[in-house]
Amino acid sequence: MSRRDSTLTPTPEESLSFREAMARAGVRPTQAATEKPSPPKPKPRALHRRQAEQEILAASLRGGLDQPDLGDAESTQFRIVGIQRAVMEKLRRGLIPCQGRLDLHGLTLSDAQAALARFLKEAADSDHSCVLIIHGKGIHSGNQGPVLRPAVLEWLRERHEVLAYASPRHCEGGSGATYVLLRRGRSRSGSRRLRKEST
Repeated sequence: MSRRDSTLTPTPEESLSFREAMARAGVRPTQAATEKPSPPKPKPRALHRRQAEQEILAASLRGGLDQPDLGDAESTQFRIVGIQRAVMEKLRRGLIPCQGRLDLHGLTLSDAQAALARFLKEAADSDHSCVLIIHGKGIHSGNQGPVLRPAVLEWLRERHEVLAYASPRHCEGGSGATYVLLRRGRSRSGSRRLRKEST
């Protein structure tokens, strides 16, 4: 077998003869389909994760990460600007001596609001620094969900006497009660801080 036979490469004359024969037969060469290269797939972006990270960063710059949860039985806390996180942790753990307690179980909303207002004023006037409000978790409130607990937390946030509040640890009542850090009556002459933050 010759070298030319082994390579099977046609001579220029053979190529020309082949093309002429194909043209006479009406055969046209096909153009190779040019496939456009598909662009590389973008890397997956964790949009929700990035959003969450940005929200956490923004919240940390404001001084708090969690908003007070007024609707369910999860623990919650609140503080005005200037109350340190270490103080909040002591409050939550019951390490600040509790000097009074108010049980609002069984009261209507209007009666509970009046009782809470009286209790907080008397406690602050008596220079109490920490009290415990028992409002329950609202487990037996039916389809409407908790009623007294979210109302109490909202009222506490609006009271001048309240510097901070936090749900105790689960073993000490959890979200069925709230420790309240009070502004003492004698220090009331100072201007009220209007800015508050929830953590």
